[in-house]
Amino acid sequence: AAVSRLQSHQLGGLEQTRTNADGTQVTTWQLEVPMRNAHDIVPLQVKVQREDKPDQDATEDRDDIEIKETREKLWKVDLAFDLEPLGPMQVHAQLLRGTLSSQLWAERPDS
Repeated sequence: AAVSRLQSHQLGGLEQTRTNADGTQVTTWQLEVPMRNAHDIVPLQVKVQREDKPDQDATEDRDDIEIKETREKLWKVDLAFDLEPLGPMQVHAQLLRGTLSSQLWAERPDS
């Protein structure tokens, strides 16, 4: 049953891409990785997202107008796991323009 569940999650983790109304292209990868915690194997849920936001600059080149499209990339990583004795935890990190920020949530106050 565990192997079947792992295979199902891996198939669901294939790249998924969508384009939002504002032109932002969002690509998502999701997977579950088995992780050892003392004598147990616990799942580590991983979601990686890349957002490509279009930035169009119009520049004149001779008589033609050339539209140069560059994309600003925002990377996001979400982790979810349940490790004893800490309990359920989530981590969110994002990278934009060379700046990395992160947040950590713990269900138990003493974690």
